[in-house]
Amino acid sequence: ADHTGYVRTVRALEQILEKAAKILYPGNHEQLMQSCGEKIPKVTIRGGKSPVEKSGQKLIDLISSLIADPDIPALSAEGLTLRAVLVKCLSGKHLKELSKKGIPGLSKCGIDKAYKSLKLLQETGEISQKKQHRQRLDDEVVEELVKFILSD
Repeated sequence: ADHTGYVRTVRALEQILEKAAKILYPGNHEQLMQSCGEKIPKVTIRGGKSPVEKSGQKLIDLISSLIADPDIPALSAEGLTLRAVLVKCLSGKHLKELSKKGIPGLSKCGIDKAYKSLKLLQETGEISQKKQHRQRLDDEVVEELVKFILSD
């Protein structure tokens, strides 16, 4: 196994989780990280899965449940951060499995958006949303436009 690659992956995950915690709970992200760490039990190996695999599955289940929570909008900074963590940690196969289980936002387009969010999170430490503004046209302008289109 590539030990160096594994160590880099662990460090990247730690950085992502810390940045995600800062976004999700900016008041005291250290407390959030500590609480999450305490929730991941240190269990003995049973059923062929190591404690790391079991803990990882619990973390994936937690993140998936948060993504599915209707109180966390998919395009909010929190929702995008959660998806960014999943796309960093899981293979495409696992993401497809979660999508089939009904976890929203894991379509190809959603995964692409999550990768962009992840890159932005790694580069800037935050995820910002572009605000869309709709501008209403003046009724007179619309009437003139319709008259012009209908005229010969």
